[in-house]
Formats: sequence, structure tokens, C-alpha cells
Amino acid sequence: SVRRGGGLRGGGGRGNSSAHVAAPAARAAALPPPEAGRVFDIGAGAAPDPRGAWRCLEVRPSLIAGAGRGLFALCNLQNATLLGEYRGVRFLMGQRGANARLQSDWSYIWKVPRCLAPPGRPVVLVRGDRLAAHRCSSSHGFVYVDAKPLDGEAANPLRFVNGIGPVSKAGTADRERPNTDVFFADDRVFYYTARPVRRGEELLVDYGAGFWKTGGNSAADVEGDAAAAIVGDASDFVN
Repeated sequence: SVRRGGGLRGGGGRGNSSAHVAAPAARAAALPPPEAGRVFDIGAGAAPDPRGAWRCLEVRPSLIAGAGRGLFALCNLQNATLLGEYRGVRFLMGQRGANARLQSDWSYIWKVPRCLAPPGRPVVLVRGDRLAAHRCSSSHGFVYVDAKPLDGEAANPLRFVNGIGPVSKAGTADRERPNTDVFFADDRVFYYTARPVRRGEELLVDYGAGFWKTGGNSAADVEGDAAAAIVGDASDFVN
């Protein structure tokens, strides 16, 4: 399988920055946290930041060695808080330059099953929705979402969420555990908190075992792998 958009990715070693995404830390701390719950309530044409969470996010140098920039919470975030959209350039296999883009940008790309749902009724796919994802991809293929070109910290903060490998040790500190998860709403990718996140904590997502293998597959390998629902962790969404 190919790799997904982001493992040591967020900044992906592409330079460090402490620029704020939305608001200075002092101001963000004084604001109430964004609304929690209704994570998958994504209507047609939803804004990239549906719950106003980006004011509570900041891009800084990651705490992961060699990862470049990372994304941190400026507010205490409750579990099941919709953080917003992982934005990127969308492309399909067969389009000019698709194979080259996969090779160069693989660590920023999500491979999303296309459901082509009726307008206003997006199909939401979460980890474990293997049958639904398989039905969508079998009927309509995949769309690829590449965040690498959209590197603005204010316009695309979730690009800077870094990956962490599967946690196997009991007693591992919270700061070393994933606190963010992902779902697809048709051809869009959204992140949300998978547990409470304390102010100052770095946002981390588990890309799955597939990501931590050597990456950069060809377009033929990617499109031919019916098990690959996301670039980097095929098995989470499709069997």
C-alpha cells in the first residue's frame, strides 16, 4: 500500500515556524473551546472550519525529532471536537502528472473512496467502515487529496498534524499517544479529537502500520490495491 498524507508530515521536515494559525495564545486561552459532539454532522458545502476550532490551533516546531512543524492546541479541547478539514489539491489516477505527484507528495496524500452521494447527503466513512468504503471505491474509484501544495498555516492548519506509530506499551504517556482521528465525507477529509486534548499538547494521529513501511508506490500499485482506502493505512477503512 502507499503512504498517507502526513506521517512525520505536518511540517514533514519542511521547515520550522512558530507563526500563529488564528489567534495569539493569550487571546485563545480566554475564549471558550469549540463545540464538541456532532463530529460527523457535515452538510453540503460546509466550511473548512465548521466549529471555529482553528482559533484554538497553532503551528510550532514539532516535539517529534526531525518532524519540522507540528500543530498544537491553544485551548483545552474536549473529546469528539471537529477540528476541521484537511485541505488539499484533488486529483484522480489517469490525470496528467498523477503518478509523479504520488511519488513526490506521498506523505501528504489521503486516498479517499469516492461515494458520489447526492447533493446535500454526504456519505461519511470512519475507521472500521470497510464495507461501505469498499462499495464506494468499487463503484467509483478513489480521489486523492494532496495537502503538500497548500502549506499556509492559517488556511490549512491540519496539514501540520504529525503522525505517530502504533502504541503498544502500557502506561505510555498521553503526550505520546494519538489524540486525533480522521473521517471522510465524500471527497473531503476531516480531523477530530479522539480524546480530550490539553492546552499546549501537540496534535498527533496514528497513520497505521502501513504508513511506517517504506513509501512511494507507483500509480499502478496504488489504484490496483483495492485494500488501500487511504494512502498509508489501507486496512483501517477497506478490507
